[in-house]
Amino acid sequence: MFSFLLQNDTTHISRREERVMQLAQCMNSILLHSQSAVQRRLQFHLPHLIPIGHSLRMVQYREDYSSLYEMYDEHCTKMALAKDLPYLHNLKRLQDVQARGPAQMVNLRQEIFTEITQMIPSTVAADFLMRRLASHGEWWAVRSHLTSQLALTGVLTHILGIGCRLPSQMLIAPQKGELWLQEAVPILNQASPTLQANEPVPFRFTPALQGIVTKRGMSGLFATSIVSSSRALAEPLSFFLPLFMRDEYLFWMTFNKTLQHADRPAGHSRPSPKLDPTVNPLKDSHAGIQKLVDEVAKRLETLSCRPVPEKSPKATKPPLDQPVTQLISSATNPLKLSQMDYLLMPWL
Repeated sequence: MFSFLLQNDTTHISRREERVMQLAQCMNSILLHSQSAVQRRLQFHLPHLIPIGHSLRMVQYREDYSSLYEMYDEHCTKMALAKDLPYLHNLKRLQDVQARGPAQMVNLRQEIFTEITQMIPSTVAADFLMRRLASHGEWWAVRSHLTSQLALTGVLTHILGIGCRLPSQMLIAPQKGELWLQEAVPILNQASPTLQANEPVPFRFTPALQGIVTKRGMSGLFATSIVSSSRALAEPLSFFLPLFMRDEYLFWMTFNKTLQHADRPAGHSRPSPKLDPTVNPLKDSHAGIQKLVDEVAKRLETLSCRPVPEKSPKATKPPLDQPVTQLISSATNPLKLSQMDYLLMPWL
């Protein structure tokens, strides 16, 4: 028996979200044929979404779903803390030093971020999950599976340029360690059709999520899951990508309304988007779609960490997993986390 919710959706977002989930289903079928991916149980968790109208759909509902924000809310209630304490602290510190220059503001934001992380411990999500499990054995199994889920979500977020990853949109099932990222849609550059999330970190891996994975897990299961999934997907996924990237390109072309702006009557007050003058959406549609496909394929190939033939036998070889370790280091860098939009709650 399945429970569903009726959801009034925003069509241009919901249809794109459903296409991303269809792409993730294709990824699941590919991962099933990889031995290393099967050993790590690398499968996206995808609830059922059933469109039943132009602006209405059914969403599979599970009572055990808890968002990252709900975990934070419970922590604040338990510790008698105000939920908006980090925001108020940030505003107070910024008001005290409004005269600082841009270079000093970067250091100030890092200082504020460090102070907030001292108020909100990194074990918020881990403690929430542990309270709902009966034994440490269950917690070990849930944590290992959730680590793999976070690695898969990180790969999907990075290669598709998915942005605006709010804590309220990250749903976790505590009993199974399954993760669902709601409203996961690629962010396209307005000037030209390129995948660009415009965020300082490649994927969301904030202190609360780091507290679940732990430092050993980052260099162990988390990193190896990224490499295993990328190697399994790098070549077969190229057959599916043109279909999905075509839809994204058409969305970009429709959103910018290039043809309507060309025939817009004089005196129209709506400003036109700053399009790249070298881009002709209709004429260059095939090239634009192929550019998106190549962009995704290149990111996957980089994360797969395949050995490259040596040009010189005496040259010093970098570590094979260097691209993945650099990606994780970038996602966990406090300086970059502090530059995130505070609506995304980077301390959580």
